[in-house]
Amino acid sequence: SSKTEPLFKACDEVVSRLIIQAKAAHQWQHSLVEEVAFRQRTLIQRMAKSLLFLSQGVSMASNMESLGETKSVFEASHQGIIRGVPFAGVPVLTKLCTMHQLSVVTLYYQQLRPLLNRVMNSVTSSEAQQVADEVATDVVSTMEPLFDAMVGAVELVMNDNGSCQPWTAMSPGDWRFFVKALAHQRLLTQQIL
Repeated sequence: SSKTEPLFKACDEVVSRLIIQAKAAHQWQHSLVEEVAFRQRTLIQRMAKSLLFLSQGVSMASNMESLGETKSVFEASHQGIIRGVPFAGVPVLTKLCTMHQLSVVTLYYQQLRPLLNRVMNSVTSSEAQQVADEVATDVVSTMEPLFDAMVGAVELVMNDNGSCQPWTAMSPGDWRFFVKALAHQRLLTQQIL
């Protein structure tokens, strides 16, 4: 783990420099949103790697730090893709199919986050190892659909033709939740004005 971290950082730096050079040469085909979405897949894998190393007691301090940093970057990037960061050139997401797919990513991450937080909230290295070992199976079983959902989201970020129909899979309970959430948003909007 301690040997792979510098390699990962060096590779990330090389990719970043290649992106800068491609942009300067006007050969850059992907938007900043696509770049961030691509990185999300790597961040998912890094979180899994760090947690599995923690569960085995490997480089506890560096893997705890790596897990915390990667988790923070993943969360901030996920919110940035959805809400946009206009001052940084990331527009607010408006494509229905991409939003729907990212809601699937959010669903799986909401299942994963408490497991990661349990490890991150550990006070000692031995406690972190024990907790990581306890949650490792659940983390791995959640990471796979999370990664697959993110792959689908990346594809839609690059090419969302609007052909999905997520409402066809909604149950009556989903529709009730949707209408209640919409009514709540309307109420909040009226209170602000």
